[in-house]
Parts: sequence; structure tokens; C-alpha cells
Amino acid sequence: MERPTRPRVFVTRQLPGDALARLAAQVSLRVWEEQLPPPREVLLSEAREVDGLITLLTDRVDEPLLDGAPRLRAVSNVAVGYDNIDVAACTARRIPVGNTPGVLTETTADFAFALMMGLARRVAEADAYVRAGKWRMNLPNVLLAPHIASASHATRGRMASMAVDNLLAALDGRKPPHCVNPELFT
Repeated sequence: MERPTRPRVFVTRQLPGDALARLAAQVSLRVWEEQLPPPREVLLSEAREVDGLITLLTDRVDEPLLDGAPRLRAVSNVAVGYDNIDVAACTARRIPVGNTPGVLTETTADFAFALMMGLARRVAEADAYVRAGKWRMNLPNVLLAPHIASASHATRGRMASMAVDNLLAALDGRKPPHCVNPELFT
């Protein structure tokens, strides 16, 4: 009996944590090794040969890409948003699209708080004051806010892991845990 071929997957960036190792254990994997996004021509070329894509917000999955990707069965975005993906076009082709909802809620709240603190404590003014060489002993009417963390390495690892879970479920014919177009599974 012939052994079934493993699904082919292209990932558009290195992912943190064990996400790529988990994926490589179940699929034939190609990863864009550069720090910047793959050029459009590379993405189109890679998409022609794969069953699954893991993308970031900078990677456009649209009609031209889908038209040239006859094997494509799943797309998973390492992001809460999915404006880079033509969900309607994927749905029309019965391609599940996954995202990573909820992972940046605390980060967004932290950033909003940081902006409020920056404004309230006049951090930009204090920075300009110091850089202009005006600071000598104190900063009148300017108090600096404490550091407020942004998206941590652990958060990014969680996003990558969720994207892998979405893709593997879709490639296995199951509804991805965080599916943007769940009507495909009703």
C-alpha cells in the first residue's frame, strides 16, 4: 500500500516557539527564511505548489494568488486581523481561513494605557526637553511614566501555535479552532 503524501505547507516567516517543529512533524514544510516578507512573486510561486499557507498581515492572499494555487486547502494567519486575506474568495473556493483572536487584547489595553500615561505625564515633551540639552536638575511639570510591556515573546509564540493548530485542523478536514469563515463547516 502506498504511503499517503504529506500536505505541503509554506510559512511566510520564521515563527517563535515550537510552532514550526510541530508543523514539520506533520507536513512537508518550506519556510521563508528572511526577516522581511517574501516578495509577491515568491509568494505566488510557493502558493502554486502547497496545500496550506501560514501568513502574516503583510502577505496578501487574494484572487490572483488563489487562481494560481489549485492545491490550496487552508490559510492560517498569524494575526488577529485578516484584512490581507480575501475571505470571500477563499470561502467561494471552500478554503478555511484561520486567525489568532484574543491574543493581543491585553497588549492593546497596555498600549492604550501607555498612550494615556505618555500624554498625562508629557513623556514626548520630556524627551524633547532632555534631547535639546535643557535638562539640568529636574524637569518642571514633567513626570516620566513607568514602562508598560507590549506583546511579549510568549504572546507571539501563542499566536504562532494557534496558527499551526488552525492550519493542521483544516488540512485534516476539521473546522479550525479559530476559523474566520466557519460557514464552510455547517
